[in-house]
Amino acid sequence: MSSEYAMLTLKALKRYLLHRRIPKAEGTRVIIAGNGPSLGTQLKTHLSILEKEPILCVNHFVDSPDFSLIKPRYYCMLDPNFFLTHLSEEREKKREITFENLNRLTTWDMDLFFPLLPGQIILENYLTSPRLHMHICNIFPGFTLPGIRNLVYRTGFFMPPPQNVLIAAIFQAINMGYKEIYLLGAEHSWLQDLCVKENNLLYIVHRHFSGKTEFTPMYKAAPKNTETFKVHELLGAFRRTFRSYWLLKEYAASRGTVIYNATPDSYIDAFERRDLSTLA
Repeated sequence: MSSEYAMLTLKALKRYLLHRRIPKAEGTRVIIAGNGPSLGTQLKTHLSILEKEPILCVNHFVDSPDFSLIKPRYYCMLDPNFFLTHLSEEREKKREITFENLNRLTTWDMDLFFPLLPGQIILENYLTSPRLHMHICNIFPGFTLPGIRNLVYRTGFFMPPPQNVLIAAIFQAINMGYKEIYLLGAEHSWLQDLCVKENNLLYIVHRHFSGKTEFTPMYKAAPKNTETFKVHELLGAFRRTFRSYWLLKEYAASRGTVIYNATPDSYIDAFERRDLSTLA
């Protein structure tokens, strides 16, 4: 372990002890917005509903003009590119834009969740707005024995493997005390967007709710973003993602919480489907 990494680790642990406490639920219901392609339609169709419910947004949502429109109450950042100390120039620039937007555009109080990682010190240096209230969450995956798993999750020291930011967001919503959780923009339909090119590299179509579509190699979260997933590696990651949703469903039930999937054509099969219009 390098001296720089050791120092970052010690600072991360100190920050965790200071910012581990999470806020209490404000009411019984929260809406979690993923950045999947259907979110754009939901924002237009159900804006009146979204304006009166607490919203939890994720990762780069602040880079959308809709951020100031719906004024999310919570924000969860889990993209590794937010915390890596060495990034490509393109990724570094994108991160700086997101941090700048969070500082400049957040004119209301917002609770922000980010993981216990050595690189979290980056957020302390860049996210300086007094409107941003920081909360550090453990992302240590813990399956444990079924009989005690949910008791362990209650401590917040472990959670279902957070392969996707929505897993961490749902987990925090449960532990805050919300009894109804609605998911938007959570298609998770990556299987239909994958292909292997002649060079044997795995590519994916990234579809965003803004309408932007990118066709790129399926890079791992490496510092220079040059290593791509092998097919079996990526399918293993997908398996862990969908397994975690079933663990969250079980944990939510133990806390008296119900998770509803309000995303059209979502691949997530763990949660009951319910249209957002039922909240009107």
